[in-house]
Amino acid sequence: MAVCYSESMKTGLRVLGIVVLIGLAVGSLHVVLLQVGISTHEDSGASAPSTGAWSLAGEIPLTPVVSPPTPRLGSSEANTNPLVNVSAGGFHTCGLRADGSVDCWGDNRHGQSNPPDLAFRIISSGRFHTCGLLDAAPVAICWGDNRFGQSSPPAQDMFHISAGGFHTCGLLRQGGGPVCWGDDERGQSRPPEQSFQEMSAGAFHNCGRTPGDRVICWGDNSHRQSSPPDEAVSRLSAGDQHTCGLRILDDKVVCWGDGNHGKGNPPDLVFMSVTAGNNHNCGVLPTDKKVMCWGDVTYDQVEVPVEIRPGGYEGGVTVLDAGDWHSCAIRLLWSDMVCWGDNSYGQSASAE
Repeated sequence: MAVCYSESMKTGLRVLGIVVLIGLAVGSLHVVLLQVGISTHEDSGASAPSTGAWSLAGEIPLTPVVSPPTPRLGSSEANTNPLVNVSAGGFHTCGLRADGSVDCWGDNRHGQSNPPDLAFRIISSGRFHTCGLLDAAPVAICWGDNRFGQSSPPAQDMFHISAGGFHTCGLLRQGGGPVCWGDDERGQSRPPEQSFQEMSAGAFHNCGRTPGDRVICWGDNSHRQSSPPDEAVSRLSAGDQHTCGLRILDDKVVCWGDGNHGKGNPPDLVFMSVTAGNNHNCGVLPTDKKVMCWGDVTYDQVEVPVEIRPGGYEGGVTVLDAGDWHSCAIRLLWSDMVCWGDNSYGQSASAE
């Protein structure tokens, strides 16, 4: 799952996918992304059907939106109601606008690209589902795949939410403790009794940072993705079978877990944020807010668009998030979205 960067995150609070409409972000802190530990580039093949319905914590599923809103390409929406956050999922992408409305595009086989017509303050896309926290109240609402209960949140107040592979986790407003729901095959939905400042959900594991800057992970540890280094790390982003973050000591990227495809060898540079996908990672540089990516090149997911890469001819980005095999960012100068990588379901279409 990945964690994203938002310009409003300068306060140091970095939560996955949070959007700060009034001075604080994801809030953009992540939205990380998840990737289910499956070797194929397709659906998991689970036999249980998906209703595609969305549900509010504590309520029965409501009627899903009949047709998903499409990206407002080439419209004046970017000027009047700009994108302020983005969350890249498995094969879909969702964007949060200044008024709290959500646009999603890409794969919609499970209704994950059919957001409800409500205002959100935070969104986070998983592999086949999406969740968010409402703007009017700190409760979670999810839509899309619910085969494991990952789209059926508890009726509890939260300040942060992160969608993983087939599970979802949130941080409670009261005490900052984690709560998780959905698939628990590898213990990913059984969090420790511990308060966290931030947290990121991956495919089958999660990691969080305590108030004392200690990193604690739980769930699948088959590739040691849940065995963090003994050092202070922030801006956590859990991917498929690996996790990355920034060393608080020097703001350089450190990753642990599966290092195949070079994703475990980040550039020896200072970053503002890092976001982990399936087999690639991306980060934002502090000097010009340009983007660098490393890891798997199968779907050109590390081929950053020239205008936002180091040396590019335009300004940098305000938000960045990595999905399974694609990444998306909101450009600083235009407040529009640019995506790259796998586009098999239209998840890498740009939006304004």
